[in-house]
Amino acid sequence: MLFPPQVPRFEIAVADAKSERAQSRLLAVQALSRPPEGQREAACAALRPLVDDTEPAVRSIAIAALGELADVESLDAVLAHFDDPLGEVRELAVIAAGRIGGDRAIRALARALRDARPEMRFQAAESYAEASPDDAAERLSPMLGDSDAKVREHVLDALGALEDDSVADAIVAALADTTSAVRFAAAIALSRIGDARGARVLIDALEDRDRILSACEALAQLRATDAREPLAAIAKKILVPLVVKAGAAGALAALGDARGEAALREVLGAWRADGRSYAAELAGRHGVTALATELAALSEKPRGADPVVVARALVRLAPRSEIAARVIALLAKRDDEVGRTARGEEASESP
Repeated sequence: MLFPPQVPRFEIAVADAKSERAQSRLLAVQALSRPPEGQREAACAALRPLVDDTEPAVRSIAIAALGELADVESLDAVLAHFDDPLGEVRELAVIAAGRIGGDRAIRALARALRDARPEMRFQAAESYAEASPDDAAERLSPMLGDSDAKVREHVLDALGALEDDSVADAIVAALADTTSAVRFAAAIALSRIGDARGARVLIDALEDRDRILSACEALAQLRATDAREPLAAIAKKILVPLVVKAGAAGALAALGDARGEAALREVLGAWRADGRSYAAELAGRHGVTALATELAALSEKPRGADPVVVARALVRLAPRSEIAARVIALLAKRDDEVGRTARGEEASESP
């Protein structure tokens, strides 16, 4: 029986980064991209030469990792790959530059916004917003007229991430774009700045299986009351993925509709586990204290739910729920990630 190659230990990976064998370097760069605590500089030092590796997969991972590690020393090498022969590597270089940041990166990204290659423009839009948020709205707004639909879509994503309502009117104009993906991106961007003018596009997207969860999240954020009945219709369906049912139920709960609580309870107690973690997260996020009993039961027997997600949900409910507070007090005694979450250490608010 054949087994896949194993990613080496960090110390071995540092040595294997210089191997003549491409497979060894590939495994090494994977290990180096996730250095143990206290080994960041050693990882960066080993990764820097791999930015120019002849093997595309190796240099791709090295560039991405140095971006994640925000290694300023590697910036010049990363910027050089804006002209890499492979589009995927060029895009990763743009992303890495945005994460490393600094004046040189910002200037390079500004040039990439005008690049003839669409993939450079659309990646540069989001990276520029990350590296230079103060002037990103002014720099990116004119790009909503770009000839490439994917560029317009990414620009809208970047503008939405800025959460700057000064660009709301420019985004609203994109609701009339000829491409549905651009119209949807505009509606999502508006929801992020609390502007409900894209709600109709979001409601229509509830019929699109690829966009339904994002639409539910955005409608919940907007507290879009016009979406109640379409959301309720999804939440009560039998032949629908439980994750989708949970998404619609969570949006209903955010709207104060009791049908949301009922549907979330159904997903939490379903025979299948898919959707259970998401339903738990949404119950916590939207403050559905009536589900504290169900979440308490999952903290003892997760039934496929992520115990950390359940703990986070209970933490959110604890200020208004005696049941949740009692369970959190017990979980806080554990010496693991669940316990740290219950104690408020290293807790994350993401699903």
